[in-house]
Amino acid sequence: MADLRFDLDRLLRAHYALDFVSTRLVGMGEAYRRLPDAAGHDKLAGALGAFRDAWSVHREDLVTELNFLRDANKAIHDTFTELDQDLENRARQFLDPANLHTPGES
Repeated sequence: MADLRFDLDRLLRAHYALDFVSTRLVGMGEAYRRLPDAAGHDKLAGALGAFRDAWSVHREDLVTELNFLRDANKAIHDTFTELDQDLENRARQFLDPANLHTPGES
């Protein structure tokens, strides 16, 4: 049987990194709202406004996907952490009674 090895700390760090990126993307919307007003030229302002609006839609889609990945990553981390703890507890329950009597004792 092959062993599965998961770096649970790395999974948790990935969760926090995904959350950080998602949060930053959400906050960008407000920062770029007034960008076309600062352009100073009508055509440039129009182009910046069109880019901002298109990017807003794509950014929202990206945030949705990042949040899905973040939540799935955390669920995987939590499930394997719980499974690891459960297996450790079962192994202790199994081994503790077996170690009560040393060989040669009656």
